[in-house]
Amino acid sequence: MSEQKDPSNAGERPLSMKEKLMAQRRAQAGDAETPASAAPRQEPAKAQAAQAKPAAAAPAPKSAAPASASAAPAAKPSSSGRAAAAAPKASASSGKSRPAKKEISADVQRTTNILKEKENKILNYVWMACGVICLVAGFVLWHSISTTKELKEAAIAREKQIDTALATLKEGRDPLKEGDAKWILEKAENTKADWNKTRVEASVREILRRAQNTLDQAKERGELTDRMNALEGQANSPAALSIEQIKTARRTAQDLIEKSSLMGDEYKTRGEQARDKLDRAYFDKLISDAKGKGQSREALSLLTLAEIEINTALNTAARGKNPERKNTYEALFKQVIADSDGIAKAIFTPEAIEKEPWKDGLSGEQEKNWQKPGVDGFQIIGGELQAVGPKAGSGKNGIISIGDREQLRDFVVEIEFVPVRGNFRFYQRLYSRADNTVPQFDVYTRGNDVPFKPGQSYRVIVSVIGSHYKVEMPDTDITGLPDEDVNWTKQRFGAIGVEIYEDSEIKIQKLRFKELRSNKRQ
Repeated sequence: MSEQKDPSNAGERPLSMKEKLMAQRRAQAGDAETPASAAPRQEPAKAQAAQAKPAAAAPAPKSAAPASASAAPAAKPSSSGRAAAAAPKASASSGKSRPAKKEISADVQRTTNILKEKENKILNYVWMACGVICLVAGFVLWHSISTTKELKEAAIAREKQIDTALATLKEGRDPLKEGDAKWILEKAENTKADWNKTRVEASVREILRRAQNTLDQAKERGELTDRMNALEGQANSPAALSIEQIKTARRTAQDLIEKSSLMGDEYKTRGEQARDKLDRAYFDKLISDAKGKGQSREALSLLTLAEIEINTALNTAARGKNPERKNTYEALFKQVIADSDGIAKAIFTPEAIEKEPWKDGLSGEQEKNWQKPGVDGFQIIGGELQAVGPKAGSGKNGIISIGDREQLRDFVVEIEFVPVRGNFRFYQRLYSRADNTVPQFDVYTRGNDVPFKPGQSYRVIVSVIGSHYKVEMPDTDITGLPDEDVNWTKQRFGAIGVEIYEDSEIKIQKLRFKELRSNKRQ
């Protein structure tokens, strides 16, 4: 089958599918015009046939007729003659106006049919897709409307459920009452899904906190009551207890007194009464055990412990404004001090003191133990200490001290010092207060009739044994130094200290001490 070619490009290339399609459409357009142009071609033939029929059927005319008949054509052509003459003209005219019909190849026709079928299929698919989309859109719209309604109803129901959960826990129940508190906690646990992680969770948890606190306090009150009953049983029969059991019971009594705010004033009073009984039993036992040890260091250690404990009880009674307890413990404290002084003098004789080792305060481990609050300058170089007090006009004094860790009770100290300038105060048994409650002596280089000279070296020996306090300065004519028994109200333990007044400076060339008894060494 030969390929059709475009007349304008004949001999150059085969027609494309598009060009074939266009040629087919032009051919179809020519076919549409064919019926109108074919009619004139048929009309002359029909006219001739119609004219031939009348001529054959007519009878022969008379002899005269031919003459006239023969003349008629010459004068005027007949109608059939005009039609016959016009037929060639019409045929010729029709041949000029009608284009020649082009034949469509089978290949183009087949391709066209295939394209039409594809086009029809595509249109069908498009309409099917549109239908499906419409159905889906309708379903989505219906489902959205239905879901929105359901969600709204569910949200309303959920909000009502949340409000009900909170109202149930709040109305008619008091979280401060033990019975209601238990009910609230159980109910909240059962309905946790209704309020957990919602807008009312904070309110619910506050109710639960108060309820739980009520139950915790109720439990603690029960435990405190049981502990108080047991404590009173021990306090009423202290003789059956060891000294360690009594110490434990005393700590229990103090703990229960501190927690009495949960139980009320009556409970506190019961605790104080039990504590007083246990304290007295403890002190009596310590003193009794000490007496049983005779005049020994072991006895002194027991009395030291008794002195500490009784002094604590005395201070507590004084702060609590309980004069009866205060007077009781004061008398007991004086007794313990007297007993302790007697044993200390018996133990720490000059011969015993001579055997005790010295501790150097300006070297070794002790060099690091100096305390120096408030001074403007402090250093130890080559075994010599130099300290400078606050600046003039500051209105403050500085303090240096050694022996704070040991908390010395009975000791001997030897000091060599140079008051470079200014005034100083030496303390023995310095603790929390630097005042007249601490044994002391002064070294002044300023003022009227002062015995000390600035820049001059001095040597002092101080001994504190029990309540006896003695200060000596060999190789000087300085008098009026302390040699006395201090009052029971004086501080009973502490460090060796020097108070440095403002605009003052001191050098300590030697400081050593013997630790006879301390809170660390009893």
